[in-house]
Order: sequence, then C-alpha cells, then structure tokens
Amino acid sequence: MGKMDPKKMIEQLDSVEVPSVFICPISLEPMQDPVTLCTGQTYERSNILKWFSLGHFTCPTTMQELWDGSLIPN
Repeated sequence: MGKMDPKKMIEQLDSVEVPSVFICPISLEPMQDPVTLCTGQTYERSNILKWFSLGHFTCPTTMQELWDGSLIPN
C-alpha cells in the first residue's frame, strides 16, 4: 500500500458531506459535543447553553417550552 499525498487526503476530506443529523440546528456546523433536550432535539452543547444564557427557555427548533432543563449527552 503506497503513501497518499497529504494534499489529496485533505481534498478528499473536504469533499465528504456530513449527514444532516450531525449538524447543529443552531450553528449549522458539525456537532462535537451533542446533547438532547426533553423535546428530543439535539444540539451542540455550547450552542444550546448560549441559547439558554440569552434567556430562552424553549427548544430552538420546535419552540416548545422546556419542561425539563436537563441536557442528555448524545
């Protein structure tokens, strides 16, 4: 097995499309530390914590009022 050119490897990685379930609905970036709310929606932990710090107590996707503030690692 021969060595692959680093430039070619980077190009291949850049061309990989990330499935939408791995994209945070708030930032539209791939999630590194996903957490799920009581509504079943998943977000990047830092983004949902920022949402809460801005005084929102709803799910950003469904706009449902949150009945439980727990963040479940996903």
